[in-house]
Amino acid sequence: MKQVRLSGGLTFLLAIALSGCSLFDDHAEDYLQAEQVDDIVLPADMQKVAIKERLVVPVAAQPENLSEEYEAPRPEPLNVTRMKKDQSEEDKQSWASQVNARLVTDGNGSPILRLDVEFPQAWSQVGMALRAKKISIEDLDRSVGTYYVILKDAPEKESSEGWFSDDKKPLYEVKVNRARSGVYVALHQDADNLADNEYARGFLESLKPAIENPQEKRK
Repeated sequence: MKQVRLSGGLTFLLAIALSGCSLFDDHAEDYLQAEQVDDIVLPADMQKVAIKERLVVPVAAQPENLSEEYEAPRPEPLNVTRMKKDQSEEDKQSWASQVNARLVTDGNGSPILRLDVEFPQAWSQVGMALRAKKISIEDLDRSVGTYYVILKDAPEKESSEGWFSDDKKPLYEVKVNRARSGVYVALHQDADNLADNEYARGFLESLKPAIENPQEKRK
């Protein structure tokens, strides 16, 4: 086995490292031996520079009649009823803007109600509007977009063909038809004939607000 010989200097440094000693003096605690001396006296011909604080903290005024216990201010209670009302109004305005219901006439001059929504929405909203107006729905057929309704104030028909002719019930058809853009709603006196223009216009005008304001339809 070969023996490794260390030089004298390397042996000395290694011994110091293992002993935990330092080659340099430690002055970290010299301040404990410091002595207090008198203030420096400046010569009479030297101007003394006044020392001022750069960031002065003002003295806070103490309030009078300060109670011993501090009571944190409480926030005002939430008006849940008002919040629900505001949300309801926003929903109404949003839906009315989306549906954009407007009364127009078709190529034959017959009144129709245009709605800028898809058929499923229009079909549902028209049904809710009819119920809100307390119009009796005798039957319905979604496949052809038709509500069969009883309109007690409608003018008499020239012919009584169709359902309930024996009971002399004024049965009309509210048609929800698909269009290129949205749908349109029309009033028919039967499958082949439109209702009287003047009566149909009044009926659609009364139905329009109930379609535009879905929240009111549930009352």
